[in-house]
Amino acid sequence: RNVADALVYDRGDGSKRVFHNLTLVQSENNHENDQCPILISIDYADYYFSGEKMGWTKLTVPTPRYAAAYTETSGKDLDLKGLVMVCHVLCPWGECPDGDLSEKDLGKGLELRVNSKKVKDMIKLGDHCFILVPDDNNNNNKYFPANDRGQYRLEVLVEKTSEDFESYFRLTSLIVL
Repeated sequence: RNVADALVYDRGDGSKRVFHNLTLVQSENNHENDQCPILISIDYADYYFSGEKMGWTKLTVPTPRYAAAYTETSGKDLDLKGLVMVCHVLCPWGECPDGDLSEKDLGKGLELRVNSKKVKDMIKLGDHCFILVPDDNNNNNKYFPANDRGQYRLEVLVEKTSEDFESYFRLTSLIVL
């Protein structure tokens, strides 16, 4: 049974319910370093997951409680713009399982939006992190406006890319600068 199937459940009346938030999951694999006293690589035991059966999923930062505690005014009063970055799971030896979508799949099975604005490109920053570029007809713009609550909502849509395996996207970090 895969993660995507676990996030769909029968309501008892014949209908199905699908969770539409990016779901934080912990892999039962990837614990090679648990017993090793010398850290040789990060094991990425947990990540946010979106699968092809889930429709649009979302993750919002900061959370409402965090924003209430640390933000003095609403986003409406500020002209906030953020450089939005994502990091996906770094696969061992660069060999990801079939169906694991990444930046190369943007527009080909993977769709991303920030505050409803389409992401047109992902600029590589390191091994597995990317700056998201908005589709706004301004080639120099790399910033997304915050919503009226000063938040940034990443929306992810994973579409079926193969008849042989299910497609999914794993995200370790959502960063706004």
